[in-house]
Amino acid sequence: MPAPVVFVHDAPTFTEACATTLRLEGYDVAAFTDPMLALDALDTACTVDLLITRVAYAPGKPNGLALARMARVKRPNIRIIFLAVPTAIEHIEGWGDFVQLPATPAEILTAVKKGFGTPGSQAEVMRPPADATALSLDLLLLLAVLLVLALAVVLLAYWIGWAQRTRQPLLASCQ
Repeated sequence: MPAPVVFVHDAPTFTEACATTLRLEGYDVAAFTDPMLALDALDTACTVDLLITRVAYAPGKPNGLALARMARVKRPNIRIIFLAVPTAIEHIEGWGDFVQLPATPAEILTAVKKGFGTPGSQAEVMRPPADATALSLDLLLLLAVLLVLALAVVLLAYWIGWAQRTRQPLLASCQ
């Protein structure tokens, strides 16, 4: 079960160094090198107060913003610190704090203390941008439309299969 701080970075040595630094300062840290494993852990954890994640991961893995959005679905008050190069700021603006890579474990600890407070304190919550709700509703509508289309395709395929099995014409002739 994950701890109140979830740290995600794909470099194992850096991940362990940062997790150790945070633990030495009294933070309870669960460290992951795979964002999918971190997402599973975020889904099953009782409490997670802070997510620290890279913005970019290897192809086939969710990016840090996607991970943050998925975490916010279940935990609207989670704080997020992104680790990224400066060009990524435009993509994560309004979703959390930012630490420029390359960074040291000490710089990450400073960002945690600045934005999260000392261990056991209540953090000020970063809210998602105002347009995030509208985007979520648009995505839900799109998913609903796709679901209806998929159902129509399945029903059409069933109807065609039934007609072929029973040797019935698909459409009645107009004679």
